[in-house]
Amino acid sequence: MDLIKTMAIDPDNDNAARYLVVDAINNPKVIDYYKRNGFELLFTSDEEEMACLRGYKNSNSILRWLGDFFHVYKKENSSECKTRLMFFDLILLNDDQDPPIADKL
Repeated sequence: MDLIKTMAIDPDNDNAARYLVVDAINNPKVIDYYKRNGFELLFTSDEEEMACLRGYKNSNSILRWLGDFFHVYKKENSSECKTRLMFFDLILLNDDQDPPIADKL
């Protein structure tokens, strides 16, 4: 995981990224692995995540393709998602940057 993060912020890397996003299997061990590596859940609950995907499915948003995966995303006969969206903010690895504005408040 550290290698991926290092490659993402390498000044010789021609790509630019602010966040790493993963679609982690909704299993406590998997979620814990990503949390130990600095990732955070994008949504606070399975219900919030599923509601967001349902919203995209029924919208004209450019992201409506996310909603197309909703039927694959929900566990059968359960209120849980099969996977959870998680992110890591790469700016945390850059010593030259000021901390995010929210951290200054």
